[in-house]
Amino acid sequence: LAQVDQAAPINVFATIVCVCFFVMARFMLPATNFTLLAATFVGSFIGLVVGVRLNDKQAADFSKSNASIFAFEKTTLFPKVPGYILVKKASCHAKTMDQGRLVGDGLEDIAMECRQRCEWNPHCECFELSGSGLRCRISISSGPKTKQNKKHGQGVAYVRDPTYVDPDEVCKSGEHQKVDGSCSEYLVCEKGQFERRACPDGLAFDEGSGKCTWPTAVPSCKSLAEYELTPLTCRSEYLLAAGNSTAMQQWIKLEMDRWWEKVSSNPDVYKRSEGRAAMSILRTAGIEITSKDDAGSKTSRWALFSRDAGGALHMQSVALVEQVERSERHGDRQPSVSAER
Repeated sequence: LAQVDQAAPINVFATIVCVCFFVMARFMLPATNFTLLAATFVGSFIGLVVGVRLNDKQAADFSKSNASIFAFEKTTLFPKVPGYILVKKASCHAKTMDQGRLVGDGLEDIAMECRQRCEWNPHCECFELSGSGLRCRISISSGPKTKQNKKHGQGVAYVRDPTYVDPDEVCKSGEHQKVDGSCSEYLVCEKGQFERRACPDGLAFDEGSGKCTWPTAVPSCKSLAEYELTPLTCRSEYLLAAGNSTAMQQWIKLEMDRWWEKVSSNPDVYKRSEGRAAMSILRTAGIEITSKDDAGSKTSRWALFSRDAGGALHMQSVALVEQVERSERHGDRQPSVSAER
């Protein structure tokens, strides 16, 4: 306790006085005058005791004047937070991130502010209040478990309640709906409310898979497709997306982004040689495409897709393809020949 340490100089001063008197008496008084020497020592010892007593008195006064701080941790009724379960003398078991000391009109406002910060993080399932309820920490990894704090005054933890239904929420995070009468527009749930969004031009929203896809995969929107995907057979049935249109390239790029999300959430992929090879291909195919029309060539992404039982399309492979236009002279004719690399 910092304020108790302010009494430490009293002890130091008393000790110095005691030693000084003893040294002076030893060298200044006759060696035979043991009575006066002993009296000096006793007097110095009394001064030291008085210093200790003063120290104890100041510590007692400090504890009395700050009793409310200790009483807070013992008697404060931490507020209930909607959607979370209160666990006293506990902290989040998962890794946490310090949000600093929050400011509010009361402990309830601070708790709700900490809850809001937890809600913003998709991986947060627990948050803590400690240090008289002013410091907030939120978990940054999945897992609602808590651990008990053995030390006094470590605050409380709030764990997300999976059975809670917010009366103000009209949807659950991640839910999506198709907008009637539109192939590209859809609704996605964010923070308990639906937000309207739209697929890139030339793509349609597939309600079954919840993603923007090529229009031929959505029966009611097939007419929007610029062209049909080319069917291929190689042990299984596939569809080749080999168009150079903006819509086709945007669709393939969206599918590549989904691949990256899956890889990021599954680090075991990097442990396998085929996984590392696939990542290398993704990095290569992810290079920004530059047009070379003036040089008679064009680079684009091609991809192979499979179709599941529900009709949704899933990308299975991707590559960068350069199409080169070359001319061959045959008399007066110069036919154009297309080649892919």
